[in-house]
Amino acid sequence: DNAWNGLAQARLSYQQTSPIIIAPYTGTISNINIVEGMVITANTNSTTGAVSSQRIATIKNNATPIVNVTISETDVPRVKIGQKASITFDSISGKIFTGVVATVDRIGTTSSNVTSYGVNIKLDTNSDLILPNMAATAGIIIDTVTDALSVPSGSLVTRNSDIKVKTLVNGKEVDVPVEIGISSDT
Repeated sequence: DNAWNGLAQARLSYQQTSPIIIAPYTGTISNINIVEGMVITANTNSTTGAVSSQRIATIKNNATPIVNVTISETDVPRVKIGQKASITFDSISGKIFTGVVATVDRIGTTSSNVTSYGVNIKLDTNSDLILPNMAATAGIIIDTVTDALSVPSGSLVTRNSDIKVKTLVNGKEVDVPVEIGISSDT
């Protein structure tokens, strides 16, 4: 056991002083933050003893990006894994990306008496325009209906438990009976 522990210590010591860097997964090295002659150090917090490392490069893999967004406690019951989403990035104007809800945090975090829940959305495609930690906004599609007409809620009229919509026919306002499907605030 002592020999194995000594070997493990020697290997760890070698890895820490070796000029060879071993990546934890496959990919392409990008975003190199050092140049020849720079000294790479590890910083130790004197109070906690925690060691923080210096990032020297990033490994970019070919996986599609994952976007993390937060949703409110009123929305979390309606969001499910597998639902489609449309994503826009603040810094990429004019482009809308699509994706699928991959995970939904059902525990949430509370800050200033407001609880929010994390949702991870896996994008359908990769793009060189998308960089880590970019601000994104997602619209998650919670329900869809086919063969339907979208009507402003202000044009609906209820009479004797019948729902009708106001429309113009030959220049005159006419109430037409309708069947209500899904709805929103508008």
